[in-house]
Amino acid sequence: MADAPVKLNLISNFGLGWKRAQTEWEPRNGMDRHLRLIGKRAGNPAANFWAQDAVYVMRSRGRVHYVGVSKRLGERLDIHTRDRHREAWDSFDWYGFQPVGHKVDRKGFLELERRLKEHTLRTWRVRADIEAILGRTYPSPGEVKPHFGAPGIKE
Repeated sequence: MADAPVKLNLISNFGLGWKRAQTEWEPRNGMDRHLRLIGKRAGNPAANFWAQDAVYVMRSRGRVHYVGVSKRLGERLDIHTRDRHREAWDSFDWYGFQPVGHKVDRKGFLELERRLKEHTLRTWRVRADIEAILGRTYPSPGEVKPHFGAPGIKE
């Protein structure tokens, strides 16, 4: 008998209000360039979200500047530090599709799980996650802060 499909949330993890200036885009102090976006959930080891498959929102002084999607979040944001958007954003939010795994890389950070080509999603979670993304990107005065199916990631 085949195993039942695993039902996943659309958004596995997210980061809000990450400061562009606090992200390692370039080598520092003569060291090699670090391809990493390090985040941590309370009580868990830090994870590297550079390769996260995600939707992202670039902001300038709190206002939405640009919304995008990328299979490798860090690489895409890094490109934006040098393209036509380079001077137009100072922070970003991201909403990732890949769960954090249990394997630790050689630098001690948790790795992301492999991308699945197909998987079953919980429809009610997808609706709630989309509402949360839109509510956090475009807040309105009468709205209660929306919640995701997964806890947030702190930079």
